[in-house]
Amino acid sequence: MHSDGTSHREIDSTPDQRSYAKTNWSREQIRRARRRRLMPVLKDRGYRLRPKPNDNFLVEDEQDLVVKSHYWVWPSRGMKGNAIDFFMLVECRSFNEAMEILTGKED
Repeated sequence: MHSDGTSHREIDSTPDQRSYAKTNWSREQIRRARRRRLMPVLKDRGYRLRPKPNDNFLVEDEQDLVVKSHYWVWPSRGMKGNAIDFFMLVECRSFNEAMEILTGKED
């Protein structure tokens, strides 16, 4: 709360910001996003992927970042996770941004 009685949300929310971003995702939407195949999404976003054995793909230009289906692992950084985690941890996106990317609702 600010001294004038307004909250951070009231001041920070302006029409030209992403104030209308969806924040109430259903469990089913989250489950589907978590299990979304990463390879097609990453290709659409301009990542260069090199096929590896066992349906794995190396993300070129990122040392040892490997994706397989909806999981990824980055051993040199000690990171791994699902499709949502990829965008939150690798691209440093918010949960809502990750969901928008994975559900195709990105601006």
